[in-house]
Amino acid sequence: MTTLTTILLLATWTVSFGQNSGLKGQVIDNGQNPLAGLTIKILDSDSVVTWTVTGQNGDYELQNIKPGLYDLSIQHLGFRERILKDVRIPANDILQFNITHPGPCTKSEKVCPNGHTDNLIPIVYGLPRKRSIKKSDKGQIKLGGCIVTDCDPAWYCKTDQIEF
Repeated sequence: MTTLTTILLLATWTVSFGQNSGLKGQVIDNGQNPLAGLTIKILDSDSVVTWTVTGQNGDYELQNIKPGLYDLSIQHLGFRERILKDVRIPANDILQFNITHPGPCTKSEKVCPNGHTDNLIPIVYGLPRKRSIKKSDKGQIKLGGCIVTDCDPAWYCKTDQIEF
């Protein structure tokens, strides 16, 4: 009985470590230039499963991930986090997943993605002054940070707590 238990445990251990599922690719900007130093995270229900940082050529690789559906977080120091939803990690395979960051820009209109136009405030970028800080404290504006890109959202919905 002890020998049988040992064999079953060894078989289970070997199968679990033999699994080689993961994700690899390159992150480039809209001008096809590689982006180094970005943090790539695999998220499962907002919990970090694993993470890495892109190399000099924008390349990354994440291995030994349980197959399934995950969210992918892309962060760069000083910039807004980008979440790619429902990335499927295949069983016993490394998915080639190249990313263009920050992705396509869309023009913001003063209509919440959930269809309403009430309870919306503008997002203000740049170094805030006292007046902006007071307006932010009163909930009249949302402070967006000091680093500005061409793809920053213009509006914040206080009802749904989303930027667009």
